[in-house]
Parts: sequence; C-alpha cells; structure tokens
Amino acid sequence: MKESLRKPPILLVAEDDPSFVELVRQVFQEPPAWEIFWVLDGEAALDFLLRRRAYAQAARPDVFLLSIRMPKKTGLEVLEEIKAVPELASIPVVMWTVSTCPEHIALAYKLGVAGYFAKQALPQAMLAQLRIIKAYWDSAMLPHECQA
Repeated sequence: MKESLRKPPILLVAEDDPSFVELVRQVFQEPPAWEIFWVLDGEAALDFLLRRRAYAQAARPDVFLLSIRMPKKTGLEVLEEIKAVPELASIPVVMWTVSTCPEHIALAYKLGVAGYFAKQALPQAMLAQLRIIKAYWDSAMLPHECQA
C-alpha cells in the first residue's frame, strides 16, 4: 500500500495536565502526523479503550501514551486492566510520567508496558524525548498492520 493512502496512526493520550498534552500534540502533529485523542483520567481512558459511555464509537488506538499519576484510576491500574482484556492487550502502551519510582517502573514492565519514560524537567527536553518516542513508533510495525 502506498504511504499516501495509509490512514494516520492513532494515539490515545491519558494525561491530566493540559500543558503536557500540548507538547504531545506539537510532536505528534509533525509529519507524518498522527490522529490524537486525549482523556483526562484513568476511568475515561478505560471508557475510551473499552468503547463505553461517551466513547462508544471511539477509534482503536495504535499506541497508548499513559501517565501514572492521574485522577480516578492510576496509569498502573489502567495498564493492568487493559492487558487483561484480550482485544486490548496488543495495544502498545508507553508510560510517559513524572514517576521515577523503581517500584512503578518494575511493575509497569511486569504488566506489559512497551516502554517507560520519565518526563524531563524542561519543555525542550520533553519535546526531544517525545520525538524519540514518535520516531520509534513511526518506524515500528503496529498491531493493526498484522491483521488481515
């Protein structure tokens, strides 16, 4: 299939700080642009992924960028729940969070996270970090590309 005919990949961002989401938008809208959806808390992330309540028609994300410290349900709780659902388990989840707690990192990997990134202190460093994350997923084969 020609690149120009491909639909843009879909990124779901679960983050309660709008300033961080703006950085994500800035990077993931750079060519090749991704379609970006944003939820503010862990419960809304699960609703989106499980296509329930206000998100009954939600698109299935190709990659899920998840913060640990969120209202209602933590990122680790969300990760554990989605990895237990067979139709969601193949969605790559990338933790992008302020937590550098070794227990959080170990548990995230145990639960099946695809990568764990501690947010950098300065906006320019965060942008550089997000560009690395995006470049990786721009180059990787995504689960939907394996479906017949």
